[in-house]
Amino acid sequence: MVLTIGGVILLVLTGLIFFGLHMPKNIVPTIFALVLVTLAVYSVGALIAALARTERQAIAIANLVYFPVIFLSGATIPLVIFPPIMIKIVNIWPTR
Repeated sequence: MVLTIGGVILLVLTGLIFFGLHMPKNIVPTIFALVLVTLAVYSVGALIAALARTERQAIAIANLVYFPVIFLSGATIPLVIFPPIMIKIVNIWPTR
């Protein structure tokens, strides 16, 4: 959790200094959401660690879980270039 907090601070400072990031007026809900998301992602990691027997299996399982999440969130490929059926799927995907 300490590494996550350090990474978030570094990310926010970079955004403020180089990209003109505008912080929300009420930061409490943002921090609360960050803590919830961090716990959720760590929970998935713990589940993968519990299921995998070797490090190679853990990496394979993690890739099967995380790549679709990143792909369907719009973080890597703009959603506007997706075919219509994929846009329907993405719109119900929780990480959108």
